[in-house]
Amino acid sequence: MNYFRRYSALTVLIFGLIILNPIRAQSRFGLPDFIYYPPKAYEGFQQVWRAVQAHDGVMLFANGGPGYVLQFDGQRWRKTQLDIPGGAFSIDVSETGTIWVGGHSDWGFLKADTVGMYQFYSLSTGLRDSINGITQVWNTIILDDEVYFGSFAGVIRYHLGETKLLKRKKGFRLIFKVGNTIWAPIPGEGIYVLNRQSLEFSILKNSESLGERRVSSIVPWRNGQYLLLTSKSEPLVYDPLTETLQVFKSSFDISAFVPSSCIRLKDGNYLLTSTSHGIALMDSSGFLLVQADMTDGLPTNNIKSAYQAQDGSIWLCSENGIISFDWHNPIRTRRDGQGFQGSVTTMLRYGGRMVMGTTQGLYYEKKDARSPLLSEWVRIPDINFRITMLDTVWGHLAVQGGEFVLLDTAFKTVFKNDFITQNVQSVPTHPDWLLATSRHQLIRWNKKTKAREKLYDFHDEIISLVLSREKQEDTLRYWAGFVSKGAALIMMSHEGKYFYHRYVAMPYDGYTYVNYNLGHLAANTMRGVYRFEERNGLINVLEDNTLGPMINGSKRNTFFIVADSVGYWVKAGALYHIRPLSEQLWSYDSTIFLNTEVDPTGMMIDGRYLWVYGTDGVSRYDRSIGYDFKQNFDAKIRTIKTRGDSVLYAGMPVPNYENQNLKIDFRYNNLTFEFAASYFLDTKHLQFSWKLQNFDADWTAWSSENRAIYTNLNEGEYTFRVRAMNVYGVIGREANYTFRILPPWYRTWWFRLLILVLIGLILWRVYQYRVNRLLAVERLRVKIASDLHDDIGANLSKIAMYSDLAKESKTLHDSIPMLDKIGDLSRNVISSMSDIVWSIDARNDRVTDLNLRMQNFAHDLLGRKNITVKFESTGMDEAITLPVLVKQNVYLI
Repeated sequence: MNYFRRYSALTVLIFGLIILNPIRAQSRFGLPDFIYYPPKAYEGFQQVWRAVQAHDGVMLFANGGPGYVLQFDGQRWRKTQLDIPGGAFSIDVSETGTIWVGGHSDWGFLKADTVGMYQFYSLSTGLRDSINGITQVWNTIILDDEVYFGSFAGVIRYHLGETKLLKRKKGFRLIFKVGNTIWAPIPGEGIYVLNRQSLEFSILKNSESLGERRVSSIVPWRNGQYLLLTSKSEPLVYDPLTETLQVFKSSFDISAFVPSSCIRLKDGNYLLTSTSHGIALMDSSGFLLVQADMTDGLPTNNIKSAYQAQDGSIWLCSENGIISFDWHNPIRTRRDGQGFQGSVTTMLRYGGRMVMGTTQGLYYEKKDARSPLLSEWVRIPDINFRITMLDTVWGHLAVQGGEFVLLDTAFKTVFKNDFITQNVQSVPTHPDWLLATSRHQLIRWNKKTKAREKLYDFHDEIISLVLSREKQEDTLRYWAGFVSKGAALIMMSHEGKYFYHRYVAMPYDGYTYVNYNLGHLAANTMRGVYRFEERNGLINVLEDNTLGPMINGSKRNTFFIVADSVGYWVKAGALYHIRPLSEQLWSYDSTIFLNTEVDPTGMMIDGRYLWVYGTDGVSRYDRSIGYDFKQNFDAKIRTIKTRGDSVLYAGMPVPNYENQNLKIDFRYNNLTFEFAASYFLDTKHLQFSWKLQNFDADWTAWSSENRAIYTNLNEGEYTFRVRAMNVYGVIGREANYTFRILPPWYRTWWFRLLILVLIGLILWRVYQYRVNRLLAVERLRVKIASDLHDDIGANLSKIAMYSDLAKESKTLHDSIPMLDKIGDLSRNVISSMSDIVWSIDARNDRVTDLNLRMQNFAHDLLGRKNITVKFESTGMDEAITLPVLVKQNVYLI
């Protein structure tokens, strides 16, 4: 909390206004667009000290306060808390990708855990027990496999797991990487150089001339020299050959700028930062190219340091947030309200200056005397109408629109008239005459008398008028283009008298612009470009193939054409740079102006610059700057989440890639993928396309969405693939991640095996039950057969015996007893058969059925003898089902 108390209420108020209000747009032309990330964006502390880029393309920042390492992938912010009181001050990345961090009272490195989330590992434990007071680790320097942390107490060296403190009596303030060693400037003493073999510091020869200067930065200079920037003093140059320090003179007062850091950019220029004056761009000779501060839209003048990323983007670490921009982009764009008002309608170079007409007035370009790359637009007074065209007439600037005004080189009015003109051409035979158009009329204008004479009314608006470049013999020839009547050849006498005109029918008569922009007479139409061929008094209209098949072959609406030294700039739908490579081969490039957001209605070439203007503003393209619009980059899978915020993969390189082919439980089969790209030059126009292999049939359409959600994924192996496309249409390298959704327990192999085993057991039990039933039936059959054999067979034998005896009886009287016996035996057989059938009938298996049967038997048997029967059955559940054998044995006992 002590750090927050350092800021006064006024400072906090100013910072709050910066955060809550958008940055004021830069008005000076040539400045880049500053992109500001306030503390609210990254949810960290205000002070950001250093920046570096990780090997996977993610930007890393050393953040103050509680101590964070901020991560930015172009789409989202993330932070790793270090638990360093006072915050992180320095950060660097080794060749192996390890991130080393120094802070207020601790130092160490970041390492990804098993899910790819960075964790901080402190290295200060080995020194805390023996040495106290090591604070303010302002520098982290990597030399081969050694890491040096510069603190006020000394230099801490970490090598192969060992930590050692290299200490002086007075300590060091700042250390710098110079070549393959370390320099430590000490005011009043000189510059100390580390001997990496002996680990001793020795004074650099002749460096005592450093005096009391406090060095803020040391960078490589030209011819093997080193530039030493000091705070509030002149910069110095050290020459290793002469071993001397000399004062360096530049085109601006660097000491008054109070530099806090300096980096050498990829183009060889130097970017200086200041804690009070913003930033400055200087070339290798010390010439100031650009200086920018809060008046130019920079969010703060207090810049701690700068860093240039792999894609060329520059990152500023400041007292109050992070700023990024692209110095090297050769295109600078300004819009309505950024130094001028209204939509840009026309531009022209006049009197050594660029002049711009808008819907609200007229402006000229004023160069910045100190920063030649910058300029501003100055409004020309008294021109308050809509400008439609600029031209030079009689040596003056002709301003056409709501009025017709002639201005001299000082932009003073020399002639003014409310006559509205659209096109003006000279009359070669009469320098004092002009041929002009006013809507659908052709006008001749006399410079001396200012008299106007209507020559002809075409009853259709004339949108273009050019003087023919053919040899003018008996007549003057002009070509005109119309809104709806195509083109016309206009013939005039040398005295300026109108003769006649001849309409030329176009394949498409709407909006015909006649010009010489292709080097010969041609007409731009809404269906391509055409040329005129005159033979035997007839004018033929032919397709013009100068621009190749993309323009005429597809009948594109061609608005305007501007030629340069290698080809043509053409607005035909998109803005193309077309270069003829041979008679049958053309190069078409539409990438350059894709990020300007200016829909061009016109363009012009002015030396090294190509100006493109339209309703959205004006862009200036510096053709002398080599810029790779098609540089490659990588898509990044940053996070894989399930069930809301449960992180399965956090995007950082995992040791040994243990979590590649991640196995995910089926309960977590709802996944969210978050992705980004290592392209920071224009993040707002990045688009993404993705595909989940083995799930999606095809890639998704390109969109700015940076998240993909999949629900209820079935078990199996998947590969998530994502691509990114920047504003120039370049598709970066694909990122992919393979994972496996485990099946639910009821679809696992062991469960299926268990089911098979259970089914086998059930079938076995069914089989055994069936076999037992068959055996039981067989036993029952055997028993029935035995019973039949024993009971019924015996009775039948007796019946047979009594039958034989009856037959042998001589009289009927003698046979009657035998017949009675046969009847009794027959009834016994019937009864036995009934008992056997009853005992095996399943409908009689209950106890109650057995009771009823036994009662009936008792009553039938004993009732004949007049014996009273009382039958009782207690203690048994009459609903119980009895086995056949039990029922039979009980009943037949």
